[in-house]
Amino acid sequence: MNPTTTALILIGFQNDYYAPNGVLHDFLENSDYVRNSLATTVALVKRLAPTKVTMIETSILFSCDYAELREATGILAAIRDARAFQEGTPGSDIVEELQPWCHRVLSVPGKCGFDAFVNTGLEDELRRHRIQDVVLLGSIASICIDATGRSAAERGFTVHFIEDCITGRTQDERDVFCKDVFPHYGQVTTAQSLGDRLCL
Repeated sequence: MNPTTTALILIGFQNDYYAPNGVLHDFLENSDYVRNSLATTVALVKRLAPTKVTMIETSILFSCDYAELREATGILAAIRDARAFQEGTPGSDIVEELQPWCHRVLSVPGKCGFDAFVNTGLEDELRRHRIQDVVLLGSIASICIDATGRSAAERGFTVHFIEDCITGRTQDERDVFCKDVFPHYGQVTTAQSLGDRLCL
């Protein structure tokens, strides 16, 4: 992998998921595993910050009336009902642990569904930076990570999943997707392995 043609895509690292008082914090079971995933992500971002790897975060944000969700079901209905990820609220902010690197991470707005390519300028940014390898990490394995990964693969990018930087609704869900789903259209690796490849 070449750092200059690699992009790290951080999905859903927001307080409503990861902060102890986040309104959807309990949606992610097993808080120890969630904390470990976040800590591993922070360490990876810190390690890659001096390199030429492109880093992008794609927060999910909604207006105060959730007009973006016309006929929401499932997780999107749960987000609306919990009043989560409302623009301008602390819950929608990037987690405190990643704040020291916000100057290094490009923010791509517009995400209001599962796929980070939909309604955003993500593909334009990746093409502008001549990205070939897309690295995904964040929440949730079975929803936003899977949807964005499939979309990236269909757009011709080589997709990588950082297993120990991804959370599912449960750890078992994350493990199943990393073992049985993601390998069908991408490569599953660890933060340590990715860092070793990009920090030569």
